[in-house]
Amino acid sequence: DSPLVTGAAAIEMLHLATLVHDDVLDDADTRRGRPTVHTTRGNKAAIYLGDLILSRYMEIMASIAPDTAFIREQAGTVCEIVGGELLQESARGDTAVTRAYYERAIRGKTAALFRLAATTGVKLGTSDPSPDLLAAAHDFGEHLGMAFQTIDDLGDFDVAHATEADLV
Repeated sequence: DSPLVTGAAAIEMLHLATLVHDDVLDDADTRRGRPTVHTTRGNKAAIYLGDLILSRYMEIMASIAPDTAFIREQAGTVCEIVGGELLQESARGDTAVTRAYYERAIRGKTAALFRLAATTGVKLGTSDPSPDLLAAAHDFGEHLGMAFQTIDDLGDFDVAHATEADLV
């Protein structure tokens, strides 16, 4: 297996771990039409499974890392993702959240994950990536993640059942 394919699979494991944890925090019964882990196995099992997947992601990345800076970036981005999740959680139910606050939260979670995927692909797929290529991958991942999360969140908003106060 090439480090690029292995790294891509590991990034998806990181994503899966965040989804398992999110489903517990959001008390989500289903994801993509299927029962969530916490509804079938309980919260403790779901949290431990998410932690196990996250640990395995780090093991895999450590095994293919070209240098220690690569691992520091991976770990630092995981911290950034968790920080974004905490920021979002701290505003749960707050109807006065500003656009700037919302963007800061999703930049810290989804955009950070997409940015990590893009830059990891460049670092593992190119022997000596140029600073311009890395910057382009960084910006692409950031913008794609922001757009993806915004669209995903808009899909959660139920306009048909919203009250006038919700729409103001």
